[in-house]
Amino acid sequence: MSIYMVSFLVSVIFLIITLYFFKSRRLDFRYCIFFILLSVVLMVISFNVDWVEEAAKLLGVYYAPALLFAFALVFILSVIVYLAVFITNITKRVTRLNQEVAILKEKLEKYEEDRSHEDR
Repeated sequence: MSIYMVSFLVSVIFLIITLYFFKSRRLDFRYCIFFILLSVVLMVISFNVDWVEEAAKLLGVYYAPALLFAFALVFILSVIVYLAVFITNITKRVTRLNQEVAILKEKLEKYEEDRSHEDR
């Protein structure tokens, strides 16, 4: 089995997993579309061996399938950076929300305390 066939099969499996996660509502729609497009692009590239061979020649890569793995590595690293930024933003928002809840809770307790003194 050639490396291009393996790449195609991995792309199909990735597409199936993406659709499963979307159907079970574990994956947001915008990410689902992104991963579906990625899967389709990988399938098209896997079938067009000539494109990969030409790109490898232009970039000076002697073993064309290695170019697929180099692009995959760059893509994975960029996804990791994107997710790290996303998690950082979510963490900041959660921290801010916790601070706001603490402030509101303190104000509520003070309000209830003042109100109980007024009722006496």
